[in-house]
Amino acid sequence: MNMQPKSMSRPALELLAGGLTLLLSGTAMALNVAQVPIYLPTPLAPNVVLTLDDSGSMTWAAVPDSIAGEGNVNTSVKSSRRWKSAHFNPLYYNPNVTYIPPVDANGTPLSTSFTAAWRNGFDSSRGSVDLSNGYRPMDVYNPSSDCSSTSSTTCNYVKHPSADFSNDTTPTAAYYYVFDSSLSGCDGNKNNDSCYKRVTVSATSGPGGTDERQNFANWYSFYRTRNLMTVTAAALAFHRIQSGKIRLAWQALSSCNSFGTSCKGWTTTTYDNRIRNYQGSHRTNFYNWLFRLPANGSTPLRTGLKRAGEYFRTSGVNSPYAFDPQVTASPEYSCRPNYSILMTDGIWNDSLSGFGNADDTSKTLPDGKTYSPIAPYKDGNSDSLADIAFHYWSNDLRTDLDNNMVPYMPDRTGNATQQYWSPKNNPASWQHMVTFTMGLGLSGSLGNHWIGDTHGGPFYSGLLTGSWAWPTVGPNKDPGNVYDLWHAALNSRGRFFSAEKPEDLVKAFEETLNRVMERQSSASALATNSTRLSTETVIFQARFNSADWSGRCSPSR
Repeated sequence: MNMQPKSMSRPALELLAGGLTLLLSGTAMALNVAQVPIYLPTPLAPNVVLTLDDSGSMTWAAVPDSIAGEGNVNTSVKSSRRWKSAHFNPLYYNPNVTYIPPVDANGTPLSTSFTAAWRNGFDSSRGSVDLSNGYRPMDVYNPSSDCSSTSSTTCNYVKHPSADFSNDTTPTAAYYYVFDSSLSGCDGNKNNDSCYKRVTVSATSGPGGTDERQNFANWYSFYRTRNLMTVTAAALAFHRIQSGKIRLAWQALSSCNSFGTSCKGWTTTTYDNRIRNYQGSHRTNFYNWLFRLPANGSTPLRTGLKRAGEYFRTSGVNSPYAFDPQVTASPEYSCRPNYSILMTDGIWNDSLSGFGNADDTSKTLPDGKTYSPIAPYKDGNSDSLADIAFHYWSNDLRTDLDNNMVPYMPDRTGNATQQYWSPKNNPASWQHMVTFTMGLGLSGSLGNHWIGDTHGGPFYSGLLTGSWAWPTVGPNKDPGNVYDLWHAALNSRGRFFSAEKPEDLVKAFEETLNRVMERQSSASALATNSTRLSTETVIFQARFNSADWSGRCSPSR
């Protein structure tokens, strides 16, 4: 119930009169009127479940899939000049990009060097290589199994039956290729090897004659495969989240696939990956797990998203809503938001049913509004990632809690009904899950429909008008399952990001977390007062919306 007064009390009038007297006094100091209540405390930390891809394709050293992976491309492409150029393979070293080293849980940057570059920048036991004379390109690198013997002379070069680096098997100084249309025989086509010039990394080979050896070493140790760059991007992004500002749980698609105390990376060490305040040992445990993220599973994206949604249905001391999860159950804050962040480099291939065509089925939402299938939500698919996302957005995940989530409504165009159904807004007042999705190396499947904006471009406009429709999805179906990532974000009022280059993935993680924090601060500006009045069974807590100084949350039982 809103507690905003309709009229000013006598004490308030007397205080105002006193303030005016001071202002009118020639000797009075200027009175600074607070724009928010003096006692407004910190907003509620949102719940966040992070899901990372640990599939086998994360070992690949190229994007998109059409030029990467075992058996996905003929050997002539992998042994070509262009494969070792960022112009053709966005994952390969780019001299115009500054590769920032990742940081650990304490914010300390990890290090490597050109003459002793870690094969796996997150595990020094995998050994190092002197990039001045021992470099070999690679097509894949598995962080959990390759290079277990540091004495191996070919440890940094993983050769598969479908890959033939016959010209690169001899160790040499680190190098890359740049696209140069002025070269003899170049027709301007990026698929023409005659358009690529080899550059040997040295103290003067960088742009403008600069020393790029350290930059190349950073790329080699922390960015050269999908797995390494994902770990680096996540480490950099989550470092920027201040302790206690979110409550974090994490999982992978195949490993660490439950919320409990037995989460593992590719070592035998176990962690408690359930939601806790993102600080102290929980923060450290997250980084320790992240630095051992495997890359040898499949891509059960739908199962992973369902697992996150079901987790937000739970109650009690181990639930995401607990006052101090795993320690103190009550009071549960009914206005604490839930977010899912789902990152993948592939398309889902798991078997799952039970959701039907959720976004094409009429239903009454928890706030009494009627959903009649409309664009851009509806489609002809069933049990898709989008259906799962819509299910956990449109259903009240905790029916025993009051529905007083503060809507996020940045799009004020149109009337109230249009604003309610705008994918840019989230009007849900009930406990629900908002899903942010990230695709790595998948932009090619979206063609010119993707312009880098969840709510932009002709395809999105066509969805709104009905002139475009979502494509068919199914196990391993391309491009339908890539569009399904985009669709899932829209269905849950989240955002979709597509990354090709390392810097794009870092930006995607950072922007996703920024969006989560922005929604919590600008949309709800909700907070709890540390002072509590207890009457044995009911705890009353002061809560405010700093936008209008009004109370929002009901008492917690």
